[in-house]
Amino acid sequence: MNVGFLIKELRTDRFSIYCRVSFGAKDKGVPFATGVILDKKEHWENKRGYNFTILSKERNARIKTDTLLLLKSELEEIYLNLKKLKRATNSKIITDIYRGNEEPELTTIQIVDEFVERQLLRDIEPATKTGYKRYRTDFNTFCRENDISHLPTSEFTITHGKNYFDFLRTKLNKPNSEAVAKKKVAMVEKSLKEAARDKRIESNPLEGLEIKIIRKKTPHVFLSQAELARIERKTFKIERLEKIRIAFIFSCYTGFHFNQMKIFDAEKHIFEENGIQFISTNRDKNNNYIGVPIFKRTRKLLESCNYKLSIPSNAHYNGYLREIADICKITKYLTSKIGRKTFIDMQMNRYGVPKPIVSRMVAHSSVRTTEKYYGDLDRTSIFRETQSQL
Repeated sequence: MNVGFLIKELRTDRFSIYCRVSFGAKDKGVPFATGVILDKKEHWENKRGYNFTILSKERNARIKTDTLLLLKSELEEIYLNLKKLKRATNSKIITDIYRGNEEPELTTIQIVDEFVERQLLRDIEPATKTGYKRYRTDFNTFCRENDISHLPTSEFTITHGKNYFDFLRTKLNKPNSEAVAKKKVAMVEKSLKEAARDKRIESNPLEGLEIKIIRKKTPHVFLSQAELARIERKTFKIERLEKIRIAFIFSCYTGFHFNQMKIFDAEKHIFEENGIQFISTNRDKNNNYIGVPIFKRTRKLLESCNYKLSIPSNAHYNGYLREIADICKITKYLTSKIGRKTFIDMQMNRYGVPKPIVSRMVAHSSVRTTEKYYGDLDRTSIFRETQSQL
């Protein structure tokens, strides 16, 4: 930090000394009046704005010099105190504190950090907490690399928001997809919106930010009845592959995604109502209720593993699945999500279960979600309505 002084001529033919706090070329700060007035410009000598001298010819030269030195000392003390408290520092913050605004304007990075800390205190899944921490890390990295860590929210603009999106897409070691990058920018916008709502900042600087992405619709990959049957008939002497085979088929029978299978506990999640057994849990993503009947094939599968699923990490799970696909001569790229998609396809097309029921079984927020993401799987209604033409 540098504390410099400059001289400005007044209308009274006298000269006022102004002070300016700066942090290099990118943060020069705004000059403010010190209250020191000189009679003649020639009585002021200043080298590069920092090492000033008020000549003894000036009236009350000693008092005026001491006033400026004291001001400089107070500004430096404010800077050191902020550093000790590990608070953001820039020219505006330090100037505001000196001039009586004891609560300097919050920086965008502070707003985001505080927002993430509040989310981490919520009762949410560990994976969700990890996601919030990653959002914070990426934004902190962006601010640090662009030298805007100390930028107050009033100076954070929509352009910064767009630059952050581009940073996430191109500058990270592992670039984010457009959808993920947009979601991370939205998290920053949400934190600023909440701060504006709570009157902690004057307004949301990212209000009106629009990031348009073109979603490329890709066909859903799921197993056909013949492909699923190959995995069902196959048994493995290698224990790790057999455990993954059972877990994957269970996913195809229930629509459970990876995290649901990982926490599955028969004693906690199997219930009986009107003589029918259900697997019932809440989906961690949206806390929606999941209720799937235990079909005959599901019960037989659970009995084969003593109602206990053995699930490794997602990376290992997917790796073992691809081994199983090779052995069963399935060319599709199998992942933990394929079981859920196979279940939805099977229910809608093989058994003709209506979309609202399927939507409820897989815990979508609404049937629109099922239609949006799995509408291309619904071939049953097409065949039914066009059967007379076949």
